[in-house]
Formats: sequence, structure tokens, C-alpha cells
Amino acid sequence: MNLNKKVLLIFSICFISLANISIVHSYTLTEIEAKGLRGDIASQVTLGYRYYNGAEVAKDYEQAAKWWSLAAAKGNAEAQANLGLMYSAGEGVVQDFRMAIKWWSLAAKQNNADAQLGLGRLYARGNGVKQDIVRARDLWELSARQGNASAQASLGLIAYKGIFTDPDYAEAVRLWRLAVKNGNADAQINLGVMYENGFGVVQSYAEAVRLYELAVKHGLAEAQTNLGSMYYRGRGVEQDYAKALELYKLAAQQGEIRAQTNLGRMYADGSGVEQDYITARRWWILAAKKGSALARFNIGLMYNTGNGLNQNYTKSRKWFELAADQGNAEAHYRLGVLYTEGLDVTINIAKAYAHFTFATIISKNNEKYVKAKDRIAIDLSEDEKIKIAAEVKKEVMKAEKKLDF
Repeated sequence: MNLNKKVLLIFSICFISLANISIVHSYTLTEIEAKGLRGDIASQVTLGYRYYNGAEVAKDYEQAAKWWSLAAAKGNAEAQANLGLMYSAGEGVVQDFRMAIKWWSLAAKQNNADAQLGLGRLYARGNGVKQDIVRARDLWELSARQGNASAQASLGLIAYKGIFTDPDYAEAVRLWRLAVKNGNADAQINLGVMYENGFGVVQSYAEAVRLYELAVKHGLAEAQTNLGSMYYRGRGVEQDYAKALELYKLAAQQGEIRAQTNLGRMYADGSGVEQDYITARRWWILAAKKGSALARFNIGLMYNTGNGLNQNYTKSRKWFELAADQGNAEAHYRLGVLYTEGLDVTINIAKAYAHFTFATIISKNNEKYVKAKDRIAIDLSEDEKIKIAAEVKKEVMKAEKKLDF
């Protein structure tokens, strides 16, 4: 019955909005274009916004890039920052991270907060440049000091993950509160997660719901999913499967894999809808194709138990392996059972022990997994157990150190 847990988000970068237009609107588009052609930088910047946002003209990213390129070449930091975004996203130009770095670097030198944010993101991800999280942090700090909410949110993620020190939930909360005050929807979601789980704050489902509702107003699928889970569980609100289903569907239609996974669970369990394994499997297949470990596990479980699909241990093993590779503890446990009992596979106690060990470490010593591991330990030598445990711990640590920005 457990629905997919909420996860902290990867923060999006979105700088450009119609609000950035600073030129007075008493001029017609033709007049502004004439001024831009004569080399007026402010007009060139305004034309970029007009075409990017489709303000009083058809939206045209290529035209936006053209006008910002003219202004950027003359040293305008705002145009340089926006042009960096277009190259990073491949809007109106061929995606080129090196060109994004060029323009964002120029704008960042002029202390443009959006450019500092974007350049930091490229360093964090290693896009077009060698990955350098220290450089990313330094750039985000410069941007955050100017009140950039997305930079504050990204620094909060660094504190939460404990990339440079131990995880610091209190600092993450502080930074996300700043970002929330500045209207950052991603921070609203992440701070909601902190309140829901009691990380760095006194647990408050009501506050989590409030923050998720703020983010839902921005149409964010992640917020719709998280709020849907609050209605599903009755946390901070009265339990309402119909409302949960509605929110999950909104998010799933945007491709949110946790929502798709959770919809599958509701149809498989018959929670608020008529039980329908075919529809459950359809949602899980969609989520599995996008990399959902839980959806992959659930498909494996259908093959394993014969619920909704013909029982097939070979196919169940395939799906369990995909989920286990992503760190799903229950998938490791189920694989351990298959290798212990020889279900459509040769009995292999060493492999079973490794999978039970994975499940134990990932779950932080879940009693079921510990007992399963201990039951078969007698069939292995001490040297074998030590070797397997060392290999498993090495793999788990490698996965935990992976950065995701």
C-alpha cells in the first residue's frame, strides 16, 4: 500500500519573463525595431523579450536570439545572460553548452545573478565543462547574495545532501525559507518535504500541505504528486482518494513518474477506483520506461505473484534486477529469494546473500532483510561473507556519492 516516497527536486533555471521588459510601451514594434537596427541596446534587449515571450508579436525564439546577440556583443549583461540560457536550453539556437558558458561567464563577470546561477548549474552538472561543484557553489553564493531565489534553493540542496560537510537540514531549511519568500516554487516543494518528514523542523503535515498548495498554483507536477500523496494518506487533510486521484492524473499527464507509479498502485489496490490490473500495469510501464525503480519493481511483483499477469519468474527477475540496480531494497530482497529457492534460476547462495546484504544496508537494517541474510549465512564461509559484504558496501557508497543537480 505504500506509495512512492517524495524526493527532493532538481532545481530548474528559468530567468526570462515578460516582467523583465524595461522599455516604455509607447513605441510601436516597428519603431522599436528601427531603434534596434540603429544600434540602440535597450531596444535590442526589449525586442528579445518581445519575441521570446510572444508579447504583441508571434513568439519566435530565433528572433529573440538574434536581438539578444546584438545587445550581448555590445556588452549588455542582461542580454548575455538570456543568450546563455538559450544556448543552454537549445531555444532558437543549436544547443551548445560551451556557448552558454561563454555568455554566462561574460554576464557573471558583470555580477549578473541569473548568469551566476546558470553558470553554476553547468559546473554542477559538468555540461560543457569539467564538473566542479565547488565552483558551482561559489557562483550560487554570489547569485544568492543578490536575492536570487533559485540560487538560494540550489544552495539549500547542497546543505541537504551534505556535499561538503555532514547533511545540514537546519541550513537547508533556512535557505529554502529565503527562496520561498522570494516565490521559488521548487523551494516551496522542498520545504514542504522537510515539514512532512520533520527534517530540520518540527514535523507539520498542515504546513507541508500549505507549501505544496502554493507550488501547485504554479502547475508543477512534483507539487501535484506530493499534495496527492497527502490526500491519499490523510496527512494534514482529510483522506480523500478522489482528490488524490485527480492530482496524480494532472501530474501524470505532465509525465511525472512518481504520479504515474502512484496511479498504478491505486488501480492495483482498488483505492478510490475499481481494481484494474491492466490500467495499473499501463501506468507502471509508462513510469518504468522513464526510469522509475518502484514501477519496475511493481511490474516484477506482478509477474512474481501472478496478480494481473501470468506468473513468470524469469520475467519477474528481469524487472527486479532493473529496480535493484537503482537501489530498491525490496527488489534486492525478492532477487535473494529467487536465488535461494531456485525459482527459474540456478540456486546461488552467494548471490542471494549479496542481494539480502544490499537490502539490509539500503534499508538501514530492516528486520525482514536481516533475518533473510542471517538464515543463509550458515551456508557461506566467513571469508565469503566478508568479501561479499565489502563489495556490496563499496557499491552502495558509490551510488550515494552520485551528484544530481
